[in-house]
Amino acid sequence: MLAEFLPSKKQEILALTEQKTLELAGDHPSSTKLKEGLPIFFAQVIEVIRQSEQSTAPPPKNVKATAEAADRNDEPAMAEAAGRPEEAELAESAVIHGTEYQRLGYALTHV
Repeated sequence: MLAEFLPSKKQEILALTEQKTLELAGDHPSSTKLKEGLPIFFAQVIEVIRQSEQSTAPPPKNVKATAEAADRNDEPAMAEAAGRPEEAELAESAVIHGTEYQRLGYALTHV
């Protein structure tokens, strides 16, 4: 349901998101990476929603590997160990964009 609605409103959602992002940024700089990240994140959210709507059984979990990845702050490895490999790509992308926000001087409240 939501996975069908979001793509139908993609342009409006991305335009509003970009506008809100610029308002919240204030005097902080922006970058091409940040602007390019919005559609990537949008597509990843839709994919995670689709997969969760199709999933009927809980994924297998490797508790020890998940804990070890958490100790290393390795989000992609945590997703893999938790049996959610589709979320590893999302985690990798989040690291890239989070690093870019940090480089530009954004605080967590801006994000």
